[in-house]
This record gives sequence, C-alpha cells and structure tokens, in this order.
Amino acid sequence: MSTDVSEPSERAPYPIRGRLYLARLSEELSDLITDQCVPVFAEGGLVIPVKSCSLMLAVQAHQPASARKLADALERSHQLVSQKLPKLVDLGLLEWEIDPADSRQKLYRLTETGKDQMRVWQQLQHRIDAAYAQLENEIGDITGMLRSALSSLRTQPIAERVATANTGPNEG
Repeated sequence: MSTDVSEPSERAPYPIRGRLYLARLSEELSDLITDQCVPVFAEGGLVIPVKSCSLMLAVQAHQPASARKLADALERSHQLVSQKLPKLVDLGLLEWEIDPADSRQKLYRLTETGKDQMRVWQQLQHRIDAAYAQLENEIGDITGMLRSALSSLRTQPIAERVATANTGPNEG
C-alpha cells in the first residue's frame, strides 16, 4: 500500500506537494490506482497483474513477439518489459520459444489461459473505464492532461526547460 505524504504527518513532517514533486506525486497516483485495482481484478477473476495489462495487449497484438518488439510497441524500456515477462510466463499467461531467426531472443505468445484472461480483461475494462470516467467528472480530464504532459516533456525535456527557466527573485 502507498503512504500519502502529500501533507505533513508524524511519519513525514515535511510536505511533499507542488511542482517540485511532480514525479513523486505521479508515482503515488500510479501506486494508488494499482492498489485499488487489485481487489477489482481479483473479484473479476483476473490474474493479470494490474501493471501488466498493456504488456498483455501488446503480446496479443504482436505475437509471437520479442521483448524488444514489445518494448518498442509500448514505448517502454526493454529492461522493464524483460523484467515483467517471466512473471507472466510463471502465471501461465505467456509461453515462449527461441526465435528461429536469432537464437539469442525469445518470442512470446499468449497461452490458452492468457487468451482466456484477455477475454476477462475485455469484459472488466468497461467497468474500470466507467470508474475513471466518474473520476474525470470530479476532477477534469486527467487522462488528457497526463498525455499532454508526456507529449510536452518528450518535445522539450526538463533539462532544456531548466536551462531556459527564469530563476526567480535571486536572478541577476
């Protein structure tokens, strides 16, 4: 479970809020969503780990696929994808074979259990999407805002922004 330290508390007497802690707050949001989805997944009969649904969708769309191909499809690091694949194999959701074109690579595909789980995910995702829609009705288009933030940071990284930022009251 995540600990909310966005306000001062006995465990964290300093406030962690505001723009300086955007990465940390984004991580807290991700952890909170994950924690809250775990029981929803279990109740729905889904054994796919919450943070592996997009990887399972990529396997389904590109199978048989190497870790590199899946990482490229998801725009995630090869290392991250490679770390998640063994757990999905251990859960019986994926199987692999050696790539006949490159014996150093494994090619992943859904097992029958994986295909069944993807059908369960297809049914469950509509309910989760409705929950996210309720959240967006309360706070605004968070999905759009996050996509815009990602796009803006890919266009102009933080380092460039720091180099061109006004430094405030101590500026010469």
